[in-house]
Amino acid sequence: MSDKWMTRREVLRITAVSGLSAAFGAGIVSAVLRDARLHRVRRTRSRMGTLVTLTVVHPDAAAAEAMTEAAFQEMERLESILSRHRPDAALGRLNAQGRLDQPPSELVAVLREALALARASQGAFDPTVLPLLELYQRSFASAQGPPSPDEVAAALTRVDYRQVHLSAAEVVLDGPGVGVTLDGIAKGFVVDRTVETLVRLGAERVLVDAGGDMATAGEGAAGEPWTVAIQDPHRREGRAASLRLAGEGLATSGDYLNRFSPDGRHHHILDPRTGRSPEQASSVSVVAPTAMQADGLSTAVMVMGPEQGLELLEKTGGVEGLVLAKNGERRETSGFFASAGRRALTVLTCLSLSMAGAREASAQATPLFASHDPLAVTLTADFTALRGDRDESPDRPGTLIVADEDGRTREIPVEVRTRGAFRLDPSNCSFPPLRLDVDGDAAFGTPFEGQDDLKLVSSCRPGRASYEELVVKEYLAYRSVGVVTDASFRVRLLEATFVDTGGDREDTRVAFLVEEDEALARRLGAVVFDLEEGRNLPAQAFDPVSRMTNAIAQYMLANPDWSDVAGHNVEILDRGGVALAIPYDFDFSGVVDAPYATAPPEYQLASVRERYYRGWCENPVVTSQVMDRFRAAREGILQLWRSEEMLSAETRARSVSFLEDFFEAIEDVERAQRRFLRDCRPLER
Repeated sequence: MSDKWMTRREVLRITAVSGLSAAFGAGIVSAVLRDARLHRVRRTRSRMGTLVTLTVVHPDAAAAEAMTEAAFQEMERLESILSRHRPDAALGRLNAQGRLDQPPSELVAVLREALALARASQGAFDPTVLPLLELYQRSFASAQGPPSPDEVAAALTRVDYRQVHLSAAEVVLDGPGVGVTLDGIAKGFVVDRTVETLVRLGAERVLVDAGGDMATAGEGAAGEPWTVAIQDPHRREGRAASLRLAGEGLATSGDYLNRFSPDGRHHHILDPRTGRSPEQASSVSVVAPTAMQADGLSTAVMVMGPEQGLELLEKTGGVEGLVLAKNGERRETSGFFASAGRRALTVLTCLSLSMAGAREASAQATPLFASHDPLAVTLTADFTALRGDRDESPDRPGTLIVADEDGRTREIPVEVRTRGAFRLDPSNCSFPPLRLDVDGDAAFGTPFEGQDDLKLVSSCRPGRASYEELVVKEYLAYRSVGVVTDASFRVRLLEATFVDTGGDREDTRVAFLVEEDEALARRLGAVVFDLEEGRNLPAQAFDPVSRMTNAIAQYMLANPDWSDVAGHNVEILDRGGVALAIPYDFDFSGVVDAPYATAPPEYQLASVRERYYRGWCENPVVTSQVMDRFRAAREGILQLWRSEEMLSAETRARSVSFLEDFFEAIEDVERAQRRFLRDCRPLER
């Protein structure tokens, strides 16, 4: 067989190794797919309180799109049955009423599996742990600490899987206050059903990833495995191992995401026998014939600990597991690294890690954003035509002139188009915001090496000094967020000369460039999340620290013009099934104080200079952790504004005073708690 012509089976074998496409980039895999006339469709949406990614390989791209749409609809249907957070769901009604007649078959199937696992694990897995879980959530939300031993003991009287009586005709909870949660097993069931749906609809190859619960299937799955990674609980962006899945399910339970306390002693996994979080394991990964079985077993082993947990796995047919302890010790079942279908890819793991590290190092060292010194550039394009591109935004040719690393003048071809919303309206701005597509080959050896798609912000009313200062202030707003967290857009200030080939004129003014979203995602070990039009992402899908960091950053800048759940002026990234909220676009903020900025009328603010907290009510531990970040960043942020010579002395003083008011507020513990723990939006659980 020649290299040029490959059979579909050979292509599937290549494309199934998703770890390789992650390590080497999607370009090679995409080219091979095109040669074989196959399409790989990958779609991510919010389901079950996490980010779910469906990957389908099929000869017809449109058919694959339709398959993923049908699969997401099936997931939504199942969630409407199995979610404890929805009062209209079958499980929600069971908990509210204590019984449910003629329960849906899906609820019966998951409950039956949950009760069987409870018996096999001698109560380490128990679906009636809900009263205990809710007690911890209330205690950390109100008292900022764990519940008392007496409160735990009282909750434990309502925790016993033997109080659930199940048949096809009814489900009965025996006793007041008994409640059921299927959080530790239902997600795996939904993943399995989603895979079945996609295969039934004709998908050639399928990978479903629901925040770490995974399943694979498709034609020839046994010989064409997917490669997936297990996260290292001790290193946020590290991998503990890479495995091949060929028709099995994988699930991981860990203490590193949903923590009640920063040290990880108290988290969402609770021992139904003791009322405390397990103390030995940091994470447990299980490979099993189904994702539901893997999901439930990973939770049970997390509670049981390495010794008893691995013993349970060894005597359960067809499963393997890996336990990563809090002290760094690794233990696994006898067949975890030896099973033919799941042989550990040690070389691939190391290669993927080194490639990921190389990508991150490259992103860190990108010349354009490696310095904060103003960069002199000349941008030549038909700006007369671009000023008219308000409803449509075609790419128009241009040239970017900049000095390279040796001081020689270089010309880089670019495509220029308009972007934005408010500033794109000619009644608001005479010069629109722009987007630059950079010719990567021509940019080699210049500050624009490695760049592709960049946002450019400049004065929207050239010639007005006050509007020049607005650009500098928005640039400093981005920089201020960057002092608090690396999970922020990088920016570079420009001394930009705009040469209008359509009007034979030029002018020089301040501008800045914003890091492209794909580059930001790579730097953070994530991918850009494409939010469905007209839909919101549940707030619970976001990492709590990221969610609150965004909210307090917006409050610091006095920016009311954002929504994390709607992705409005917030870039949403998907990192391992958890959403990150990255703020951007601050021209309506109080710290910028643009003359056109107005406060939304529903907030009843006197002006945009009046701060209004729009964040969610978070766990007090998270709140304290995030506020500490901002307190630590105080001097760094204030020094940015004090030292910016492109602002007038009056503007600098006014801006510093405005920011100092914020920092004084968060130093006042009572005032901060009132603002962030009481005057907040309820976070539904």
